[in-house]
Amino acid sequence: MANIRGLPQEERSLEWLNKRDPTRLSVASEALVWVPRGVETEIAVPPPVELPVVTIDATIPVAYFEGPIPGEFTITRVAADISGPLTVVYGVSGTAIPSTHYIPLTGTVVIPAGQASATIPVTPIPQ
Repeated sequence: MANIRGLPQEERSLEWLNKRDPTRLSVASEALVWVPRGVETEIAVPPPVELPVVTIDATIPVAYFEGPIPGEFTITRVAADISGPLTVVYGVSGTAIPSTHYIPLTGTVVIPAGQASATIPVTPIPQ
């Protein structure tokens, strides 16, 4: 049910408006616009945002408590444009417990401008 101000409740649905006068109803990108007859209007819908594509590799797949010897993930941009920095947000899951088994990870890594990749160290906490 669309919420169209100024109309009685029973006249607020897209179906009711479309049956009543389909020439006055436009829907663009989830925005409802009801334009009076004879009035020209233009609706600008922004283009969809293309998110950058990255890959993640376990470049040092095993970490050791003794030492400790950290593991490492590498985040690499797929796109050729490396002119600006790129912040990558990632999630962490598994059975190891942050602050008990490893130093907690931030959930973000920045690939600096001019670089194609950045690393995320996973440092175990000696037991």
